[in-house]
Parts: sequence; C-alpha cells; structure tokens
Amino acid sequence: MNVFSYILISVLVLIVIAVLLVYVLWKRDMSKSKEDLLSFLEENPEICSITLIQNETERLNLNGNVQTPPLASTVKIIILLAFVKAVHQQRLNPDKTVNITEIDALYFENTDGNAHPTWKKEKQIGQEVTLLEVAQGMMQYSSNACTDYLYSLLGAEQVNHEIKEHALIQHTSLYAINSAMLIPAYLKVEKSKNILEDLKRYRNRSMSNLQIFYYQRCVMVRLLNI
Repeated sequence: MNVFSYILISVLVLIVIAVLLVYVLWKRDMSKSKEDLLSFLEENPEICSITLIQNETERLNLNGNVQTPPLASTVKIIILLAFVKAVHQQRLNPDKTVNITEIDALYFENTDGNAHPTWKKEKQIGQEVTLLEVAQGMMQYSSNACTDYLYSLLGAEQVNHEIKEHALIQHTSLYAINSAMLIPAYLKVEKSKNILEDLKRYRNRSMSNLQIFYYQRCVMVRLLNI
C-alpha cells in the first residue's frame, strides 16, 4: 500500500468514528427523561433558575431572583405572549397571510441551525403564509427569521411591555435577533470608511518624514484594531 492509500483509509476511519460518535450522542439525548432533568438541576443549581407561580402564589423558586446565564431562544416565549395578546385583543388576525419573501428577507444563512429552511420544508410553506404559521415557525422550529418578523410586526414597545407586565425584573429588553448580528460588521465597515477618509484627507498634505512615519503608524494601529 502506498502513502495515499494509508491517508485515504485514515480519513475514512475518522469519518466512521465521527458518525458513530454523533449517533451515540443523539441516542443518549433522545433517551433523556424528566429524571435526568431533575438530576441536572440538583447537580448544577448555580446555572439553573426556575420560578413556578400558580394562581398568583409562588410555589417554587430556584435562583429566581438572581442573574442567570443568557436564555437564548427561550426569549421567544415573550414574543409569543405579545402575539397571543395582540390576537386576543383583535389587533392581529392570526389567519392573515403574508408573502414568504418578507420573512426570508430576515433570514441569515447558517445562523439558526437550519431551523428556518427546515420549517419551510417540513411544513411545506408556499408563497403565502399565515401569521399563525409564522408563530409556529418561531416556537416549534426556533426560526429567527419568523421571530424577527413577529417582533417587527408587534413593535419593540409592545414586546418589551410583556417583560414589565410579568415582572421579569432580571430580564433585559428584547431586540431583533438577526439584525443584532449585523452591528459588528456595520461598525467594522464604518471604521474602515473613517480610515479611508483620513487617508484621503492627508494624501495631498506636505509632511516631514517624521510626520509621515507617525501617521503611517497610527493608520496601522487602527487597521489592526478593526
């Protein structure tokens, strides 16, 4: 066997091992029960938080009043509350249809674990989709695009009102998920524009060698810090 054959066999072995590992982990997660959840809570109380209120009476409070780690997609429950309230108050019609392109415009590929395209494929979403289906895409599939669409439709004020109404005092205000991902890129572009403006502004100036060296050094520092 030549070197290429050994490399090919090694790669195939690694692929098989990786597939088996993923399968074992998947089977393990699929077999989780409520007892496993309780065991996790018992073993990791410092990173867990549960509050149970029944008929305005607090029945359970585990770290309910302390700052906990980010809740990720569980924040979508708050947007769902605002959506349900808007439907109940007849401010929104859940059967109203919107063009799917309006929602797709808010989708950033490879940012939500393939949730959005999975929702469209499994639910056979066509060109038109109801607001109820959008809400289902948000909650059942965790589509960030569906989430941001409902957030925009409801408005930031109405969504964040739910935080106050339900006394979620440890929760910060909500904002559009995918839009927030654009902020670092936007700031980087703006900073690059400022550097280019500086270069244009100083390009035709008469400077000594020392001034030129100092200016070049400043530009390099700014570029490296983008």
